[in-house]
Amino acid sequence: MAVEQGPFPSFLVYGPSGTGLHTALKAFRQLYFMTVAGVSPDSLERILSVSESENQPLAISPALDPYEVSPGEAATLFTALSQNHPNLKRLYLSCPTEVLIQRYAAAEKQHPYDKTGIRDVIEREQSLYKALKSFSDYHIDTSTTNNRELELKIAKILNLDLGVEPMSVTLTSFGFKNGVPTDAEMIFDMRFLPNPFYEESLRPQTGLDQPVIDYIFQFPETHEFMKHWQNLLAQTLPLYQRQGKTRINIGVGCTGGQHRSVALTMALSNFLKTTFPNFNIRTIHREQNHWPQQASTVKERLR
Repeated sequence: MAVEQGPFPSFLVYGPSGTGLHTALKAFRQLYFMTVAGVSPDSLERILSVSESENQPLAISPALDPYEVSPGEAATLFTALSQNHPNLKRLYLSCPTEVLIQRYAAAEKQHPYDKTGIRDVIEREQSLYKALKSFSDYHIDTSTTNNRELELKIAKILNLDLGVEPMSVTLTSFGFKNGVPTDAEMIFDMRFLPNPFYEESLRPQTGLDQPVIDYIFQFPETHEFMKHWQNLLAQTLPLYQRQGKTRINIGVGCTGGQHRSVALTMALSNFLKTTFPNFNIRTIHREQNHWPQQASTVKERLR
């Protein structure tokens, strides 16, 4: 969606390599900014001065080699920039070390400053930029932010409305004994409910089978929880969307991921589909391959 150009300030966009600096600069460029990436410390002052003299909004990212620039030197540089350019805004992008390592491994890319190994260089950059966090006017953690969400967050910083993006919500039932989904923003534990596993007739069935559903929902605490759960998500999901999130992963767990988590996941899915008809609601039962063969209708009912 096109937006009207406004009297934007210039932005210094900084953070460790792999946090989304190029994506952020691309977003600024689409919003009428001139962008310059990988600027050496001794060139920052000159480029910012030229941009100001031409009244051209600029988004610029510095190139700070963690083997050559100490945190103290970087802080001195940022102090000088803040004093000489009082209208300059600073956007800090961050991401946990382990996520950055995974990103470089997945992309099979060489880190621009790698001299002694990927972990060492990332940890050095983390130390360098954490010393500069206090200079930031805005901070975005990009560990769970995709490219479009980053663009929307930057537009929000600039008070621009790019329109509401469709929200995708993935509901994943799982068993705690097999570990928690690592990509879930929210985790809900259903182990406080009575367990159908201890009912011999229900043990081979799943939360997709009506006898199991009837058993779980015969208890008042199930209905009371569902009421609070639905109210919580009815309130928070639109707020996530307003903040620029386009996808939310919700994990729903019980001991084995066969009975309680499955039944509650399906109940929540039905509620969300009715409440948010424009959302894309997807349901995954992670432990399905471990369910007993007696539940012969499972695959058909998941279609």
